[in-house]
Amino acid sequence: MKRRTPQVPTTKGAKLLREWLDKTDTSQGELAELIGVGQATVSKWLGAHSPRIRHAMKLSSVTGIPIRQWGTPLPAARSAA
Repeated sequence: MKRRTPQVPTTKGAKLLREWLDKTDTSQGELAELIGVGQATVSKWLGAHSPRIRHAMKLSSVTGIPIRQWGTPLPAARSAA
């Protein structure tokens, strides 16, 4: 079985989503069902991929994470670019 390296968040939205999942004890799969996507998609959002606007709107509704946070790079991500 291949071992996965945890995704490193690159946006404020990804960081906030990770914190929300931990705080609410919600799995990626559970969130995926609420949003209407696959678990792999949620995993991508926790790393370097930002959700499309329609999914960001659903995420905002479910988690309270403002849509604009998905376009805000974290300081470490800015310096690495």
